Amino acid sequence: MIEVNVNVNVVLNDVSMGSMNDNMVPTGVTINGRTYYELKVFCKKYKNHSESKVRRKLRLLERSNFAMYIYRLMNKLFVSEALLNLNLDSFKKTKDIKGNYLAYLSGFEWDYFCGVRYAHKLQMNSVKIRMERLGKKLATNYKENAIRLFYAVEQNPDFSGYHAHFLLWSDSENKTELKRFAENSLRGKSDEQTVNTYLEPFNPEEGGVAYILKDISLNPEGFDLIWKV
Repeated sequence: MIEVNVNVNVVLNDVSMGSMNDNMVPTGVTINGRTYYELKVFCKKYKNHSESKVRRKLRLLERSNFAMYIYRLMNKLFVSEALLNLNLDSFKKTKDIKGNYLAYLSGFEWDYFCGVRYAHKLQMNSVKIRMERLGKKLATNYKENAIRLFYAVEQNPDFSGYHAHFLLWSDSENKTELKRFAENSLRGKSDEQTVNTYLEPFNPEEGGVAYILKDISLNPEGFDLIWKV
């Protein structure tokens, strides 16, 4: 008898989830053009990444929605090659995370470089709640689209409160509507006179990513990446 090993890669856009069963266990899945390998297959393919090393890296990402790194299917863990570029040590140290995030965020496409300021003296957590709320509104309104939003909260120059800068992207073709929806979500009816927003087309040559990251070491709990795929 000849034993044959068959690797199966499943493109989830083409396969109905209801058609999968225990007799069909894929070794890889492809989502929006990105391939994820089943954990054991990933470790065999990249021998410098043991299962324990991969899981240590993933534990550092659990609090963030880093969907480009991991995917779960049929109670199995699938890992993308993007995990290879993560520096395990720098994610443990706040003082090093700026450089790591600069390279990380600069590798993505962004539609808008944005900011929001408040007339009221809001504390950091209040601004964070508003940014998280924006992320949820975008995810709800754009159910059929991917959304990526990175925000950082920082103190006003006169120490009167906090404001936020953020980067925004969606695979929606109507970028004008994306901008309008984000602005309206930040500027509710009761806030029309108290919230100042700006959303400008993102230009990677203008240093917007570095600018947003400039104070994250001062507010290590004041930034996050919201990602809906």
